[in-house]
Amino acid sequence: VPGKTACYRCIFPNILFTEYERTCTAMGIISTTTSFAASIEANEAIKSILNLNSRFKGKLFSFDLLNDYFEFIELKINPSCFICSKKGYPMYKYENYELFDNRCRVK
Repeated sequence: VPGKTACYRCIFPNILFTEYERTCTAMGIISTTTSFAASIEANEAIKSILNLNSRFKGKLFSFDLLNDYFEFIELKINPSCFICSKKGYPMYKYENYELFDNRCRVK
């Protein structure tokens, strides 16, 4: 939630993409993982619309369905975050999206 919770760059401020990075394209993904994540996201959207509480607010939910691993990670806003400090300026203007060509999507 802008201004209330940590953004992506608060958590991962200096992401460097390399051709050897472990991506969904390179590593693969169990098909049920996307369904699981989509169900959680849809449920959270409904709770947000209905103004209901959520355990996910201010947390990163990490999961690995192959190894039955689930974890909530508490997130804090980084006061020197490059994106949050530029309130009202869209993040997409900072990124070089050519670097994302092989990341979790099919051309």
